[in-house]
Amino acid sequence: MKKILFLILAFVLLIAPAFANQDNENNKPVQEKNITELEEQDEGVQAIRVDEKVRREHKENEIRIAVRTLLALENRTGGIGKNVSAIAREFDNSDKNISAAEAKIKGRGRLVRFFFGGDEKSAEIIEKEVAKNNERIAKLQNLLATCTDCDDAAKTLMQEKITALEQENTRLQQLATAEKLKKGLFKRK
Repeated sequence: MKKILFLILAFVLLIAPAFANQDNENNKPVQEKNITELEEQDEGVQAIRVDEKVRREHKENEIRIAVRTLLALENRTGGIGKNVSAIAREFDNSDKNISAAEAKIKGRGRLVRFFFGGDEKSAEIIEKEVAKNNERIAKLQNLLATCTDCDDAAKTLMQEKITALEQENTRLQQLATAEKLKKGLFKRK
């Protein structure tokens, strides 16, 4: 997108002197209008980039949000509250490992990826954590099903967070699988 904006700006700047022989007063508003349009387009592109970054950060924080919510539900979930908060803490520890591995995958350069393929170690870390998280999700679902003294709002909120954790686990599993499938020039198994 920057290349397109640069080409448009260069085009405007190269064409503008060709019209300089004409009435200069008529050209000034046109040039200013074109520059203003380019600046507005550039601001729009920056806004889109910020929006994409926010979406990415939101996805990455989904586990943290679920963990905080589950910890807050400790007193509203009756007798299962202690178990729920313990599982939430396990998710929090898992999230730290996953975040580090995911950062390594995202930070892997194109050249390294071309020659050596995907980061299999980081993908394996993510797969192991996803498997553990699946077990934790199953425990949370069992606790939710056996909770007789939980209020309906707490049950609904807990189910929403379980669903969010499942979706995040699916995304992470897909990331790990895709990373393992990326074979480099020197790494053919």
